[in-house]
Amino acid sequence: MLTDILTTPQNIDIEGKIYSFEFNHASLAVLEKETHKSVYEIYDILIKNNSLTLDDSLAMLYAGMLKHHSEEDILKTRKDVENYPGLFSQFKEALLTAFLMPMMPPEILLEFANDKKKISTNLI
Repeated sequence: MLTDILTTPQNIDIEGKIYSFEFNHASLAVLEKETHKSVYEIYDILIKNNSLTLDDSLAMLYAGMLKHHSEEDILKTRKDVENYPGLFSQFKEALLTAFLMPMMPPEILLEFANDKKKISTNLI
């Protein structure tokens, strides 16, 4: 999986600020180090329960922002979420999509891409 990882940034605009989340090799390694869980354990938790602890959610937020944000921005965002855990819900969809997409088996991604093309062509 790690040799053919397909990453796509997921962007979200919150109050005029763009947040970009993407998980590449480096950010996945940081996520594993911060959570003391393998990427596959986290994937399994998300697929089965769709719930992470606040600490694991904060680690995912941090790791997902590494590629597109400064350390200062990341730490400020993380601190904001620590102080107001409900704020995480605004990031959750984009963050989880950025994490799950590279973990999907290629045949599912190909089917998703084909369905997306069908949808696009039907709209024209």
